[in-house]
Amino acid sequence: MQSFGADPWCLTWADVAPAAHPFDPATVPGTVPYRAGDDRDWHRDITHAFVDRYGVWACGWSALTTNTPEGVGLPGGPRDFWDADPDTVRRGVVGSLLGWRAWLEELAVVFAEFRLPSDDPEVRARRWEQVVVRLIAMAVERVAEDEYWHYSCEQVLSWCLSASGVPDERAQDLVTAATEGRFSSWVRSSESNAAEVARAVATELSGA
Repeated sequence: MQSFGADPWCLTWADVAPAAHPFDPATVPGTVPYRAGDDRDWHRDITHAFVDRYGVWACGWSALTTNTPEGVGLPGGPRDFWDADPDTVRRGVVGSLLGWRAWLEELAVVFAEFRLPSDDPEVRARRWEQVVVRLIAMAVERVAEDEYWHYSCEQVLSWCLSASGVPDERAQDLVTAATEGRFSSWVRSSESNAAEVARAVATELSGA
């Protein structure tokens, strides 16, 4: 099946960009499989069903909240509804996929507003700093108190660079280098910390 091995933390912007992956939200309730097996099996079956129907982007349906069914092996899962009755869980699963898609669409709007200037390094640095601070704030708000907030931030920042034409591997390397020692679990990012990350990436970009 297409969905085996799908990992939300390995998704590129090309994998998830809404413009490249049409989606009809009305089809989601009928795509959620009925429970068979334990929590781990059901979580896996849901992910398989979503990816097979909508594409690999849909494996992120449970990537931004904590407390996965034990053994799933993902740093995220349905936090608030997994232990409820089956109908409530199904509604929660549907809402999680719709929320994930809405998040991607929100990011696409921000990315479309931001394009790396190709000429003036100072303008590039200022623009990048603005968008990094904005995106980090958005990502932190999205994951609330999740210990994995920094993974979400790093992913979003690399996606932004990729959407602006920076090759995926280069984008990931830039963000990893810029965030090293600045992002960590359970330590929320400050605005000054976000600005440091932005300047570090901008410096690398200006020399690219």
